[in-house]
Amino acid sequence: MFHQTVEAHVATGTRLLETSDITDRVTSVGLSQNGQVLVAVADKSLFVFLRGSSGSFSNPPHVVTLVGYCETVAVHPSGTWLAAADQQGVVYVIPITGGVVGTPVTWIANEPLNPVNPLSLMGPVKFHSIAVSRTSDAFAVGGWNFVYLLTRVSMSAGTPGPVARFSSVDAAGGHNVRWVAIADDGSFVATVVNDTDHPTHKGLLIRLSPSAGQLIPDFKSALKNPPNTTSVDSSGTRIVVADGFPNFTPGAFYLFDNTGAKLATHVTTDMNWPIQISADGSGIVGGSDTNTLSFFTP
Repeated sequence: MFHQTVEAHVATGTRLLETSDITDRVTSVGLSQNGQVLVAVADKSLFVFLRGSSGSFSNPPHVVTLVGYCETVAVHPSGTWLAAADQQGVVYVIPITGGVVGTPVTWIANEPLNPVNPLSLMGPVKFHSIAVSRTSDAFAVGGWNFVYLLTRVSMSAGTPGPVARFSSVDAAGGHNVRWVAIADDGSFVATVVNDTDHPTHKGLLIRLSPSAGQLIPDFKSALKNPPNTTSVDSSGTRIVVADGFPNFTPGAFYLFDNTGAKLATHVTTDMNWPIQISADGSGIVGGSDTNTLSFFTP
């Protein structure tokens, strides 16, 4: 079961970065494991700040202009590359070598605009989430009805692209991909999708493993409400989910094992958006529209 505490601490210290270069809403940030590389995306711009020997971050930042509006970016823990994906279907991998931000390598995801019509026109996937593995060069991107598994190698070849793909489309139509998480070694991807037409549940947690160019579901576990985010621990044995939509309706936090068995549920009176499990699986933090921040231990 979950054991819950609610706590908040605010600390003061030396300001390492203050910038006026970002003039739009920041929709996503990323930080390398050693804190030397910081990235942020706002509208169609990606900002890369590199931390110098003085301890402060470079300012002005290196700016990468993106094709479309972007709300998701991630930095590899090594700080040697980062990945982003925008809402024009473009996936970006950007190397960082010797303190120099390199030229992006890109790939564009196009899929049928009407997923149940084989004659449908094609259009770009609106990406919503990205996750980079900790100990491999694999990463996952998700949006619309699709999840892709890519690697830094697959994005540096003469024809960049994914190594595996998952479509949530079935006889009932598409199921909107809300979030992705990835195992440390890139061996599987966890995603949460809407299933709002189902009579007994409104979302699914799906664990996906690559096989012959496809991401194959290992399991699908029901979520009572439309889902928002998911996270995986380093061992790949625990997966957490936050759900709830729309506002002013109940939501829940969930803990699953790597077989899809539900180990714990904590119900809230309003929707829940973010959730994160620690690398060792000993702590889980979740945020709720009940205006609370909750910390759980499994």
